[in-house]
Amino acid sequence: MTPAAGSAAGSGSVLVLAALPNPVGEDRGNESVTLLNTTPAAVPLTGWQLSDAAGASHTLSGSLAAGDTLRVTLTTAVQLGNRGDTIRLTDEHGTVIDAITYQATDVHNGRTIAFRR
Repeated sequence: MTPAAGSAAGSGSVLVLAALPNPVGEDRGNESVTLLNTTPAAVPLTGWQLSDAAGASHTLSGSLAAGDTLRVTLTTAVQLGNRGDTIRLTDEHGTVIDAITYQATDVHNGRTIAFRR
């Protein structure tokens, strides 16, 4: 894939692989999103953000090794909806790298949603 202008990675180079929008117990601070680097090189994540449909965001840091996954526990600012939501991954310039939408029927208490690609 060709990197987006000004970005270390292009659209689809890092995917939202899975999400846990309804963990057992308290949702706030326990929800998570799993990312997958589909490229043959490490992708720097500093300044990247995960956001929900309401626009709340969680800023990332560090890097994601080639072909590796990263489970990100979301801060209380981002709340994944148990009735469905959209998760967006944007780079440090605000370019959308990936976005995925799930429905209420996908959400089950304590179960991670694995997004099919």
